[in-house]
Amino acid sequence: MHISINDQIFERCYTLSSSPLTHQHYTISVKKVDQGMVSNWLHDNLQVGDNIWSDTPSGNFYLEPQKEQNTLLISAGSGITPMMSMLRSLIAEKNTQGLIFYHYCRTQADIPFATELAAIERQHPEIKIFICLTQQQDSTHSFGGRICAEHFVSLQSLANYHAYVCGNARFSQTTQELLINQGLPAAHFYQEQFSQQLAVPEQQHSINIQFNQQQFTGNNQASLLDQIEAADLPIKNGCRAGLCGRCKVKVIEGEVLQQPSTALNDHDKQQGMVLACCSIPTSNIKISQ
Repeated sequence: MHISINDQIFERCYTLSSSPLTHQHYTISVKKVDQGMVSNWLHDNLQVGDNIWSDTPSGNFYLEPQKEQNTLLISAGSGITPMMSMLRSLIAEKNTQGLIFYHYCRTQADIPFATELAAIERQHPEIKIFICLTQQQDSTHSFGGRICAEHFVSLQSLANYHAYVCGNARFSQTTQELLINQGLPAAHFYQEQFSQQLAVPEQQHSINIQFNQQQFTGNNQASLLDQIEAADLPIKNGCRAGLCGRCKVKVIEGEVLQQPSTALNDHDKQQGMVLACCSIPTSNIKISQ
């Protein structure tokens, strides 16, 4: 999405929460966060009838329902948005046998889609929904505390499950390890992360960064994207998690520490392309977009 705020264009990627099978319009579900320029603007200013410029949907994290498989959906925080799209789609297809959904959030007040999820539980008793509160003890919900092996002990063999997971990098990694240890085939694990944990050099030092012929002083502790934005230079970007590829830049001179990403293919790498959102400069660098 491209949002104009005070005559400046901000680009953000949001996961669709609507089902392509039951909705005539695209829907996104945006959480208002402190210091979130775009999320606050959407909540405070957007009105029915307003027009927003958006690219067409893209991405590699989507449901491919197969009648002979069981589906396991697991999300944390804002990661629930693609899960709602998948959940709604599976219900529309009447493909709900063996469907299990775990969602992790901090407190009762943080449960998104609470009314809809409660209605789904009443109308579809074959769907198992577990709400897990990580910072509040509440006997009315399935589990307390952060994700752990104990939360999955009731599951039968995971060999015939396909697991879809969305959360931050640590949550996704922990979930993957737990499920595979319990028998989920590694090829049956699919994930989308809404943040990247970047490994930074231990020794901090200043770096000369030249972006599109504009030069400024940066460091080896933050991503190229964050530093370019902090220098008030325009740069195309979207998900900020290495998924969409919109922040792809070409390294002309210099070196970066690039985190693994599904948005870069072998051809991109051969051409010297990196993703600004998950690359940390390790030397003086010249890049372009």
